[in-house]
Amino acid sequence: MKTLKKSLYNSRLLLILLLLAIFAGCSDDDENKGSTASVKDGTLEKLFTYPVIQGCSTCHYGSASGPDLSKANFTSNLVGKKRNDFNWDDFLTVTADCGTITTYVDAGGNANRSSVLNSISQTYNDGSCTSAIGYHEANNAVLSAAALIDFQLWIENSTPAN
Repeated sequence: MKTLKKSLYNSRLLLILLLLAIFAGCSDDDENKGSTASVKDGTLEKLFTYPVIQGCSTCHYGSASGPDLSKANFTSNLVGKKRNDFNWDDFLTVTADCGTITTYVDAGGNANRSSVLNSISQTYNDGSCTSAIGYHEANNAVLSAAALIDFQLWIENSTPAN
């Protein structure tokens, strides 16, 4: 009987140690692993943490859909480019026309000179991209406040391709 009590006591201790080991693995030390906390604001890497930016290439994948906005081609197909630099399907030709602001993303770091921001953000829409902003809004393809801040910063940082 004494051996059984000792064995049960040892089993409880082992169970407690096992539970402690399991819960120790669930600590918050690794809380930010895989999160965007370490991704620098205003970078291409940060832009592509937003689902709305990741989704750009759903419609804009090259060929007759304007610029290829996949992550690999995002910078090279936006910075300093204009609508006429690409082929467009009929419905996208209408939505791509943004009046006097013809450059997608100003290489000089001026967010106010970006027809992309004019067509996907009410903050920058000056009325010349009403068909584009309407189309993007109807398809839930407008920038959230956080994504807009990072997009502006990316432009102001001279559009790093990192």
